[in-house]
Amino acid sequence: ANPKEEEESPLLISGKIFGSLVAQLLTSKSDEEVTRALVQKVQENVLLKGSQNSHNKGHYEDRTNFLEIMKALNMAATDTNTHTQFLSKLGDDLLQKLDPISLFYFIEKEDERKNPSWKRRVHRYQSSVDVTMVHDLNDAVQLSELSYADSVEDIQSALEKKGMELIYCDVDSLPGKPSHYLALPRGQSFWSPSLDVIMVVRGTKTITDLFTDIMMETEDYRGGKAHAGILQSGKYLVEKHTPLLEELCTMSRKRYINLTLIGHSLGAGAASIAGIEWNNDDYDNNRTRFVQAKVVGFGCPALLSKALSESTTDYITTVIGDSDVVPRMSGATITNLLLDIDQHDYTPQCQRDVIHLMEEMNFPQTGIVRIQDMFEQTNKEKSEDKANSNETKDDRIEPKTTLDRVEPVLFPPGKCVHFFRDGYGIDGSIAPCTFFNEIDVTRRMIDDHYMDAGYRLIFLELMRQYHRDHYFRFDDDDDDNNNDGVTHTQTRGTRSISYAHTQSARVLPY
Repeated sequence: ANPKEEEESPLLISGKIFGSLVAQLLTSKSDEEVTRALVQKVQENVLLKGSQNSHNKGHYEDRTNFLEIMKALNMAATDTNTHTQFLSKLGDDLLQKLDPISLFYFIEKEDERKNPSWKRRVHRYQSSVDVTMVHDLNDAVQLSELSYADSVEDIQSALEKKGMELIYCDVDSLPGKPSHYLALPRGQSFWSPSLDVIMVVRGTKTITDLFTDIMMETEDYRGGKAHAGILQSGKYLVEKHTPLLEELCTMSRKRYINLTLIGHSLGAGAASIAGIEWNNDDYDNNRTRFVQAKVVGFGCPALLSKALSESTTDYITTVIGDSDVVPRMSGATITNLLLDIDQHDYTPQCQRDVIHLMEEMNFPQTGIVRIQDMFEQTNKEKSEDKANSNETKDDRIEPKTTLDRVEPVLFPPGKCVHFFRDGYGIDGSIAPCTFFNEIDVTRRMIDDHYMDAGYRLIFLELMRQYHRDHYFRFDDDDDDNNNDGVTHTQTRGTRSISYAHTQSARVLPY
């Protein structure tokens, strides 16, 4: 290779450095020392440096996702607010720094284990999802995405285009007081006994929201347990808007308010708690319940204990996109994940990469054979030791702790609709809340939680697959999102969101 090629090839540069070291080790050190040095060198000089310097788009996305996962797990492990009764047991050594190499190989192991065949098998006996509901879910996710707008004017303008009137909006948030807005669909029936009102609660956008997100202590709630921080946010919404909803009910001369709550991430959790509060008479015993609430949440955090979650399936729908990390994240699941990563023996994977690298470097075959023989001998001795003793001193990376796994307490609320990649495309099923009792460690675990790269993309892929139309677009998608330069024929006609009546009616002057 010429000097320019060497400069642009981190693999080649790292390989030459690594090869030089191997040549020295083969003539000067014992087999055991060679094995350890090879594993360490491939960790330090090949995997991370090669990933960090890659200009290939696929490698870039891989690196970006890996770094995001590292950042999220380190934040969860090291922030003092997350040191619950679970995390505090892990000890400072494990919490202070997450080994990136261990995580790198743990993700690879999980990719192999939770492959498309595994996904199809575990969903085999679950009820399927009616694909027609995806249109309504896309309408809801658009309203939820709108809650992330920076100004009241932006939200109001967008709602007017959707035939709705903004009646309240708060774009700022404080811990326990999430940003949200309320809207009235225009054209509601004069004869209907109920007034349709929509409340949309924003998810994590600022650092103050993050403080609420990571407050993972549980709290007693209605005979079960709930996420303490989100519980506070949901009760705040009820306390703040019950008088307004009562006034709207009186002004419209309706018997009750048909309230639809929508949210993403933290917003979905707060909306779920508010829905529970409004659907129970005890929030104000002095009057008959006049609010009938239903909730649609996207990527809702682990929020309620099992029995409490199952009791809300009639009016809470939680949508979970494939490996979205947030619905699976609690003090218990984070603790279990850190333990799993710490205790994963990735020596065989490292040994495999050493041989692969040497082959890519055109290393002499005699040297490769010798290294392979050393690895085989080392692994054989390790297996024999483990067969004879429960405690083995070998060259694997020793775990920093031997704690037992923790039983999760919190799960996503209500009816859980899980959309997942099955190897062919997107599939969906109704899964029990306990299905999300561990974090799926994949390279999309962060992206799947986003609105654009996660939920909207999943819905669009599913409908294009269903209609066998690569150019399918939802009716309400913004025109500026259509950048392919092709005029498309819409598959369905103009639609209203499912919770709004379409008959002619007066518009409330509120």
